[in-house]
Amino acid sequence: MQDFAKVKDIMTKNVLAINAEDSLELISQLFEKYEYDGMPVIGDDRKLLGIITAYDMIIQSSGM
Repeated sequence: MQDFAKVKDIMTKNVLAINAEDSLELISQLFEKYEYDGMPVIGDDRKLLGIITAYDMIIQSSGM
């Protein structure tokens, strides 16, 4: 029987998350500093609200 890798084996474990109230400028700086193209967005209770990506920011800045 073949043993398949699991998500937990390859996922990023120490995740940098941003707050929903953080500015887009801050997020842009973090993307550049850490060479990320996406980050989880959390609320004050530290629960996941969503994910923001560089693509989201491009779409937002283009007015689409």
